[in-house]
Amino acid sequence: MNRFLFFLVLLFACNVANTEEKVNSIEQDSSMLVGVPVVRVSTGISMDTVFFVDALIDSVEKELDNSIIDRKYLLLGDNYDTMWISLYRNENVPLKIVYTLFEDGGKAFGFSEFYFVDSGKYVLQKTGYDDMELITVLFSGEAYRMRKRKSSDFIELLKDSIDVRKYIQLEASKLLKELLQGFPGISYNSVNSDNETSIPLSVYRDIDIYSSPDTNSSIIGHLSAGSQISYLDASSMAYTFGGRKWIWYFISSEKGKGWVFGHSDFIGETTDESY
Repeated sequence: MNRFLFFLVLLFACNVANTEEKVNSIEQDSSMLVGVPVVRVSTGISMDTVFFVDALIDSVEKELDNSIIDRKYLLLGDNYDTMWISLYRNENVPLKIVYTLFEDGGKAFGFSEFYFVDSGKYVLQKTGYDDMELITVLFSGEAYRMRKRKSSDFIELLKDSIDVRKYIQLEASKLLKELLQGFPGISYNSVNSDNETSIPLSVYRDIDIYSSPDTNSSIIGHLSAGSQISYLDASSMAYTFGGRKWIWYFISSEKGKGWVFGHSDFIGETTDESY
């Protein structure tokens, strides 16, 4: 926690001169964010210092006027509205992604954003919910998530846990690969993940496990609907299978490790709120 706050101050100092840290108190809070205890930074915060993400986001927004805009859509399945994606880029370097959010059940209800600072050296994800903004910060193999209330001067940070950081990192890596599958050639400093961390997935239809992300590769196992598996990684290229287009997931299961087609008609996150 202290290391993270120090990083925030140091990073913002590089972007905004002559700002001071004015954190008056930090107190434990019993509220929960995605099932993980958080720490509340109480009122009296220097917004310019702790919310350094605003400066990073603003730096990207200033580049968008001269950027190229590509728009794609993804068909997630019969129970979902269409996912719309807008990519702002400078040649093959992404600057910003805007994409559709979904409620449980698949109804679209808003948008979320990814920002790429310095070719992805820092990647920020921002999602607004009424009076709250949920912000994920990814950098140099690290990941943190914070909750910022618009109507008052406090921020809530996830406790500094290695397991939490690895999970956030993998979650962001998965989503970015899904969002960018329709934009071949886009390059950025990848959000790293490792095969020690996993995301629980549920199998909706009977599927095969392949030795590589290709139906021409050998089948190493079969999964029945209702099976529980663990997501480890994904391919970058979209693939058409059964009339659906999506990327492949590298998974671990009781049948072993291998590749499965990741479209949401076949597989979904066990605690999925659908992006």
